[in-house]
Amino acid sequence: MKRKFIAPAKHLPSDYKQPNCEFNMNSIPLLNYLPQLDDSIKVVGFEKVLKDCHLRLRATKVFVAKKAGIHFVTYFNYLSGKNRCSLAMLKKLSVIYGKDLIETAYEGGYLFLSKKKSVNLPRTLTPELAYYIGYLQGDGCLDSNRKVVDFCDE
Repeated sequence: MKRKFIAPAKHLPSDYKQPNCEFNMNSIPLLNYLPQLDDSIKVVGFEKVLKDCHLRLRATKVFVAKKAGIHFVTYFNYLSGKNRCSLAMLKKLSVIYGKDLIETAYEGGYLFLSKKKSVNLPRTLTPELAYYIGYLQGDGCLDSNRKVVDFCDE
């Protein structure tokens, strides 16, 4: 059974934006959490969006690259898909283009790279994901030095 997500207003912060999506009773849409992630994370397959934004801007590649603080060849490689754009660069290009590219990346369901591993980030909170996060929070920890997830069963 699908229903439109309507959150009770008394529990929401004043700057909350209502997500425009349908969900079933077993999942809850998550707000865009990409701005809180590490800026070195890269977006895979985002070149078409960048090309469209560049065409709408009607500026030269050299001009946009200079405003973004990068070499024009690097910018050209972003547009052609040879290089993948990081979240930090998307934030800079968002200001230049006048469009929130971070939100576009989140809504588009793109793959993300973190140190050469591609990851599909969740857009909904399912019971399985909630259980895992709760278990990790209550009885576990992340160890970034050893790159493992530890759990304690006491």
